[in-house]
Amino acid sequence: MESEEYYLGRIAYEAYCQTTGWKSAVTGADLPQFNVTSQAIRDAWIAAAQGAAKPATAVRDREVDKLFQDLMVSDRDSRQDVKRKAVVEVPARLLKGLSDVRVHLAFNHDGKQEVVEDAVTVKLVGTSKRLERLTLHLDLELKGKG
Repeated sequence: MESEEYYLGRIAYEAYCQTTGWKSAVTGADLPQFNVTSQAIRDAWIAAAQGAAKPATAVRDREVDKLFQDLMVSDRDSRQDVKRKAVVEVPARLLKGLSDVRVHLAFNHDGKQEVVEDAVTVKLVGTSKRLERLTLHLDLELKGKG
């Protein structure tokens, strides 16, 4: 049974071989199976795999941490990622023979509402006169312009 280190080295070596078509990227020579390579080559691949598997070490610096926190706060203020799931009940007649769905967006500021009509139009193909339920997945990204 092979050790974990040997296994990781072999997996890394074989990934390299598969990527190059089992040819050396340097010389073009055919590459052998991992177990028949020289000990030096196996050791090098094992060390490379171990190095890649190590987590990155973080350098602690209060100045860097403060700058990073400032960046995070400003990003939080300028972006939001909100996820909601909703069920909207509509009269059944609206789904029968449906050709498209239009989404309007309403924005409220200090009691005033501004509507963007037809912000999204989803055309439907081949809907039935018997349609009873439509599941519509939208991933909206609202960007300020102008």
